Amino acid sequence: MSIPYATAEDEDEVFTEEAEAELGTAAFPQWRQPLPRSLRETWESRHLLRPMAAYAVPDYAQTHIGRWWLFLRPGLPIIAYSIVFAGIFGAKAPNGVPYLVFLLFGMQGWQLFQHTVVFETRSFQRMGKFARTLNVPLLFLPTASISRVLVNFGVYSVFGVAALIYYAIAHQTLYLTVGPQLLAGIAGWILCLIFGCAVGLFTAALNARVQDVRYTLPVVMQFLMLITPVVYPLEQIPHEFQALAQVNPLTGAMELVRYGFLDAGQVHLLWLGWSVLAAGLTTLFALLFFNRYARVSARRGDLDDEDEEALA
Repeated sequence: MSIPYATAEDEDEVFTEEAEAELGTAAFPQWRQPLPRSLRETWESRHLLRPMAAYAVPDYAQTHIGRWWLFLRPGLPIIAYSIVFAGIFGAKAPNGVPYLVFLLFGMQGWQLFQHTVVFETRSFQRMGKFARTLNVPLLFLPTASISRVLVNFGVYSVFGVAALIYYAIAHQTLYLTVGPQLLAGIAGWILCLIFGCAVGLFTAALNARVQDVRYTLPVVMQFLMLITPVVYPLEQIPHEFQALAQVNPLTGAMELVRYGFLDAGQVHLLWLGWSVLAAGLTTLFALLFFNRYARVSARRGDLDDEDEEALA
């Protein structure tokens, strides 16, 4: 059975994948298109990705303040985290870095992961019509969702630059690391994005089949954030959670971001190697899983839609 495209004719097929299994593989052999061929056909259709990516970014046309929500939605949590963790719990950043700057760069890396997972998870519901009407490769559905992630990332970058300028004036200190070390921070961002893309391929294919995914995802994300050094330094994670933080592959990526941009992270070669290995293996298995189940998920994509950021 070919999987890279879902067309209007797919909606009229009598035999779904489950029906074929019930009647036996002898009568209906389940042929799967090889992953390399699916990737090649996706690359050849890359010109279709641009309009889909534009559609993925909301315009907030039904609200009074419109696209200002693109700044307010990430801005309000930043204020809340600053008050709770710095003001109430007394979290401090290492090396004398202001906590707001430390938080902003940590949130940039974390949101690259979290928003990618959340938006890709709902991609079949949000953009399934493209697959059925334009005959586009199914891999474009979660991939196009990344455009919204990059818009949010740009907003966090604006906040980060504003904070750096403010403290450069107020403290007469530029807390941004200048030099080749910046490349380490960029590599950390890329690792966070790769992890998000890989996990999102799993959850996108599962979500249309198992609706429990979208309800359990926020809980899993909140727990994962608590055992990842996002809102406080690694050394301030409670002792009972230190082991979880060390085996968490996102820890190496987050520490790489802080080290590269602020010289305020702990980079251990073992953690970093584990993060790179985990990213590669997760991506490989995610592509194989998506290639195996995406077509049936696309058929079931016309479910009630929700705002993805409400799930983040």
